[in-house]
Amino acid sequence: MVEDLKEKNLIDEFVDILSHWTNSYKSQTCTYLAVKTTGKIRLKFNRIIFNTNTLQDSKLDFHVETKHLVAGRKIKRIEPNSIEQLLCETKEGKIKFSEYSFILDRPSIRFDPIYHSKLSSPHGPRLPNLTISGSERIDMDSQLFDWELRSTDQPFDSIDELLGYLWLPRLSEMGDACRIEIIANPPARISNKSKITDGQVSVILDVAIGIDVSKIKAGFKVFNKNNIDRFSINGGKVNWVKNEDLISGEYSFKVKDVNIVQTFISYDNLALHRWNISDPTKQVNHRYSIHSLFDKNLDILNRFLFEERNNFEYGVALLLNILGFSVSHHGKIQKLQDGPDIIALTPIGNIGVIECTSGLLDTDDKLAKLVQRTNLIRKKLVETGFGVSFSTTSNYNYAYKK
Repeated sequence: MVEDLKEKNLIDEFVDILSHWTNSYKSQTCTYLAVKTTGKIRLKFNRIIFNTNTLQDSKLDFHVETKHLVAGRKIKRIEPNSIEQLLCETKEGKIKFSEYSFILDRPSIRFDPIYHSKLSSPHGPRLPNLTISGSERIDMDSQLFDWELRSTDQPFDSIDELLGYLWLPRLSEMGDACRIEIIANPPARISNKSKITDGQVSVILDVAIGIDVSKIKAGFKVFNKNNIDRFSINGGKVNWVKNEDLISGEYSFKVKDVNIVQTFISYDNLALHRWNISDPTKQVNHRYSIHSLFDKNLDILNRFLFEERNNFEYGVALLLNILGFSVSHHGKIQKLQDGPDIIALTPIGNIGVIECTSGLLDTDDKLAKLVQRTNLIRKKLVETGFGVSFSTTSNYNYAYKK
């Protein structure tokens, strides 16, 4: 009973956040993977995303069915009360898409009020989400799925390729439990078109239709040479223009010799997004500033990446370092060449395992080695006590091709 009350409170918290902007949602994206076993179709993974735009493009709809799996993506218009009905059903582990209906056995609920661990970061935008997990475990034969998908009318080389196409996590990242995720997009964001030009800060705010712009607040941290100025403005001071799926607003102000302005946007006193606005003519990254002292206009870096094949790997390592990654470059050290070419780590613990080539990706079994070395690293992290941290962050494997 105590557990049931706790999970009801989690759903209530999710509903409470959404209640500030429920009217902004126009469509929902439903993606799914189910497995056929012993004459029954069992849900493995289902992700529902609430969108503030209509997403009427029917080309996004997709469905594939083989002897052992069912997967697809469906875009649906959000009708009045449909979100409330969906949440009432999913808290009991019930879900329906296409012609299929599922009930998760003994569902448990988790609520993340700030961000989704696989789809976003602490830097925003805010993505409140619910996860409903069932107790049932389903055996997944990825090799069998791979070969079945190669014979479909729209063929895929592997199950992970299909899952990537459907905006779902890879099979190894789904975990053992059956799962339903409900993710709510924020109703307002700071556009990456915002910039500083000739001492003028231009902040572009993208807000969903259905939102009361008077409840919008934009906050600013202006990094001057000797101090930081902090201030905020409300939506009434923004110039708004209504488009088809959103309201776009612009707010401008003057600054003196400023490289960067940190910007925040909130709605009804709930923070939604933060973004750093920079002057593209100035160097705001200290690593880039140091590198440019010895490589003006990035001429050497460009030669390494696009002209000198023997230095391509050095170029990739340099580029990652300039962008802020912590880089371990193994590929050019003879005694470490059994490892990947480059390992790159981010400040929040994401890990990139990288093989470099300026030719075809499958030369010298590059892709096979990439997968093998990634699995070895993952296994070692688990053995040394970093398994939980590794599995709960987004870990990507890149093959960089010229």
